[in-house]
Amino acid sequence: EVKVSVHQLEEWRKRFLESGLEGLKSRGDTSQAAELKEARAKIGELTMELELAREALEKKFGRASRKRSGPRRGQ
Repeated sequence: EVKVSVHQLEEWRKRFLESGLEGLKSRGDTSQAAELKEARAKIGELTMELELAREALEKKFGRASRKRSGPRRGQ
């Protein structure tokens, strides 16, 4: 596991939403850069696992409409 706290991930997300990639650039702390790299790798791994799980469910139960959050198009 990456061992990055939920708080740290939320802080990175907040900085990204406020400042884009500039907000994530290292502030002289290389350990944060390493943690970010590990977090991105973990996100990629979890994304792939999620996609494989979705494909397995669709294969077993057929394709179902996915729930969406937010307003639908045209509304």
